[in-house]
Amino acid sequence: MLFRASTVPEIFNMFFWNLIIVSAYHLIIFAICIKLPQSSFDEHKSRYQMKKFERNGKFYKQTLKINLWKEHVPQFTGKDGFSTEHMSNNVSVEYLNEFIAETCRAEWTHETQSLSVIFVFFVNPPIYNLLFTVIILLINMPCTAIQRYNRFRLQTLRKRLIRTGGLLPSMASA
Repeated sequence: MLFRASTVPEIFNMFFWNLIIVSAYHLIIFAICIKLPQSSFDEHKSRYQMKKFERNGKFYKQTLKINLWKEHVPQFTGKDGFSTEHMSNNVSVEYLNEFIAETCRAEWTHETQSLSVIFVFFVNPPIYNLLFTVIILLINMPCTAIQRYNRFRLQTLRKRLIRTGGLLPSMASA
């Protein structure tokens, strides 16, 4: 255990250094993520495949009630990034392929950033390592869930787009 937390100044010091170190770790992972090639985020890799418990996204919709809270989670969309807010009915398979890869990239980033719990677990007193672990997971796990949920929806949209020859049903009637 690196930190002691028996006085107010020690507690403040511990919180300050945890914030600095965990933030730096998150920034380093983000920088690595940006530099990794697109092939690192292939949707066909097993880590990005749907798990049985996800039931084609129903787990997120029914159990986690994701539609009630996902719009309230801050979204980072970098330069030329993707956002479902700006999608129109006029999308291509290529666009969806890129968007799906970006969901894999974001999922990898948040899962890897969650590994900072290892640091906080070993350097803090027991009650604080639990507190910091919960905070880190509360920040990253909802983002991971959103990425997985969106990916499954985008994959369904892509299948429908391919099946209809590039026109979505709502576009065909327009």
